[in-house]
Amino acid sequence: MTMTFNKERSLEESKPNYPEGVRWIKRIVVKRSFIDWSVQYQPKAGIYDKKNVAKLRLSYGEHGFLYDQPVQIVTPSITSEKEFEGVGGFQRNSAQGSLPEPWEHTIVDVVEFDSALERRIFAFETNHIFLIVY
Repeated sequence: MTMTFNKERSLEESKPNYPEGVRWIKRIVVKRSFIDWSVQYQPKAGIYDKKNVAKLRLSYGEHGFLYDQPVQIVTPSITSEKEFEGVGGFQRNSAQGSLPEPWEHTIVDVVEFDSALERRIFAFETNHIFLIVY
């Protein structure tokens, strides 16, 4: 399914807001097939919250894209043959691909990181993985 996205509305309703060490480059509409969402980029190592994916799929089916919610996050590819590597939004990607009419495109923020460590920390925090130290 070809979704129509309003990039300006998305930027108005969900402004880019990234921590130090993460540089926002731009928000774009991109073919989902141009993004590598492989397990090697996923901090949860391929573990998907199936209940969350199901909720997202239902939400997308009923409401479409919600402009007041943060967009998925990618970085220009450095290790993949695809144009971008996924950083945040793995479960949203799974939901978009499992709709009765899967989305061909999605809207993402393209970011760069000051270091590989900043990328790893950001990916863990964005994907709600927290280390508890006792």
